[in-house]
Amino acid sequence: MNSVLDRLRDCNGVSFVRLTTSYRSHPKLVNCLALSVYEPNGEQLRPGLNESQRDLLTNQIGLNLPIQNTPIILIQQNTAVEMDPTSFSLTNGGHTITTVTLLNELVPPLASRRMKILVIGLYTAQVSNIRRAIKEYNWSNVTCSTCDAIQSQEADLVILTTTKTSVQQKQSSEEEKGLFWSDPRRTNVALSRARYGLIVIGDLPFLCQKGEVWEKFVLEACKQTVVVTPAFIELMKAGNIQRVNGVIADYKGEIPIAWDFYEKMKIDSNLVGKPPQTQQAMECESTQSTSGQAIQPVQITSTQTPASGGYQGYYGPSTAPPGSQPQWTQPVQMPQPPQHQFQHPQQSGGPVIGGIYQKQIIGVLCLLTSHR
Repeated sequence: MNSVLDRLRDCNGVSFVRLTTSYRSHPKLVNCLALSVYEPNGEQLRPGLNESQRDLLTNQIGLNLPIQNTPIILIQQNTAVEMDPTSFSLTNGGHTITTVTLLNELVPPLASRRMKILVIGLYTAQVSNIRRAIKEYNWSNVTCSTCDAIQSQEADLVILTTTKTSVQQKQSSEEEKGLFWSDPRRTNVALSRARYGLIVIGDLPFLCQKGEVWEKFVLEACKQTVVVTPAFIELMKAGNIQRVNGVIADYKGEIPIAWDFYEKMKIDSNLVGKPPQTQQAMECESTQSTSGQAIQPVQITSTQTPASGGYQGYYGPSTAPPGSQPQWTQPVQMPQPPQHQFQHPQQSGGPVIGGIYQKQIIGVLCLLTSHR
């Protein structure tokens, strides 16, 4: 079905004024959109603001970014997709965990400045899971909607959880509908809502393979930043980070870069070069999350037997959120990491958590697929 704008364009006597200057987003976001959406269609888009007018994430609230002056964070996560048995919509437990962990770190500094966070999901089942977490933890400055519901909206920070990956239990009916999430107009809407910063969580090589706009946007963004793993989140507020050629690294100098992305895309990072033979697991010596909450295990049931030395469960905060603590009543499948990215738990000494082997994990890891 054509949109209202498509129908108006076909009417006689209706004139159009095309957008050529964006006063919404950080200039680096505008430039990525211009090169991936506008220029391929013979149009132009230029930033109407300078970087100092949109430096909330890069300068004002003390967050460590992969590249500090670039408010675009690309998180590579190829965890399994599941189909909701009732709605046939898709969910991704690993992406849900990463989204909620990010929110736990980002909500306090942004809420203190009355800044809004918008989580965009491409699937209704994924949006429903994240909305439950937002309600459970009473994050009043966070909203979550599908891409189709936010065309006229904008937010200070946008987290885009794409859900779809190359790891899927069963093909869904949307495969026969032309992959709705790769539609150029829908992709443009999802990527253009942010004022100060954009975080994308997804299987980026898969998105690039299926969507032309995705490919152009990701490759252009890679000229300004690096693609990281979810392990990056524990460095966002850490005080003892290092910078290697401007790229964030832990106190040992290890970079949480997603080498599998660069291998699949057959490109080299222009900032850190080629991947090493073995990527070391990142470890955190602290016994507290960076948000200051003590960490203790929250036991849940898994349908998989964890690797030897692993821990059967996820970590959560020691204090329950407002209201009742979530009840884990159904078995869930624990996301598994790519084997070449991290060490075996016996080598790293860490548990299996959301696809990451490490000794500690920050924030609140809230698994919601059991509520479907």
